[in-house]
Amino acid sequence: MIYDIAWSRYRHAVQVFGGRKMYKVLSLIALGVATPAAAASQTVYDTSLYALNVGASPADPAYARTVDAGNGTVTYSTGARVSAPSAFDTWQQSDVGGLGVVGITKDFAHDGNGSLVFGGTNAGSKADLVYYLSSPELLDSFGGASYDWYRSSVSGTASYLVPSLRILLTNNGQFGSLIFEPIYQGTVVTDDQWTHSDYNFQSQVWNSNGKLTNPTGNYTNSLFDWAIANPNAVVVGFSTGSGSGWSNNFAGAVDNISWRFGEVNTSSFNFEVAGVPEPTQWALMIGGFGVVGAISRRRRRAVAAA
Repeated sequence: MIYDIAWSRYRHAVQVFGGRKMYKVLSLIALGVATPAAAASQTVYDTSLYALNVGASPADPAYARTVDAGNGTVTYSTGARVSAPSAFDTWQQSDVGGLGVVGITKDFAHDGNGSLVFGGTNAGSKADLVYYLSSPELLDSFGGASYDWYRSSVSGTASYLVPSLRILLTNNGQFGSLIFEPIYQGTVVTDDQWTHSDYNFQSQVWNSNGKLTNPTGNYTNSLFDWAIANPNAVVVGFSTGSGSGWSNNFAGAVDNISWRFGEVNTSSFNFEVAGVPEPTQWALMIGGFGVVGAISRRRRRAVAAA
């Protein structure tokens, strides 16, 4: 159901942005070809994320839950999730519910003053950040991806669970994803430590909704195996997130997400909290301070000489 909703939201994004872009996207998916997007390396600030109501209490409809009338207990469902409005070429919250949270904060700062933080309190907690491509690419043109991830020692869920990185795909009209998790690469998870992971055709990945042709065993195939079994698969986006069935609480983070198609068409994203000048801005400011100081010194000398 989650992936059906995601596919519906992607189609809605195509319709919203309509016109030539709609024709381009539909043509790319129909013909199985893609026009490479311009290479991009950018900072994503907390202020650029949509103000999302994720449900502050059980009285809030956005707080995903179901009530067992038989014994009065409350369980946390995977439905009733909230997402930001559909958009292309920008990071946006997706499928946030059950007291799952996602945001750019200073809690686990990395490579700057912030990072993309995920949290949850129970098995129903879920939170993702998604990026839809306005120009889809064939899966076989995928050149690789990477991200940095962090798991806090306050987490009570299974020790191998950390935020995943997913390739979002269409395949013969169906929407699915290939999910990269460090545990299936043999990576040892160390709490309170940032770890870098690379996602390539040798990586062990899996699909959770059955919309892709399964090569053999779902958790034992490489991305290469999936690409061979699904020759018409087209990459329509990427996502990262945590939760959905993760018992107990979780706290962690992601930063420095990147991917490429071909050899040089690379996109990379660093997540930061707004309000702190970038290094280039610091350089300009320091240079400006130097100019002001020089002018001030010349004025003092001129006054003394008079």
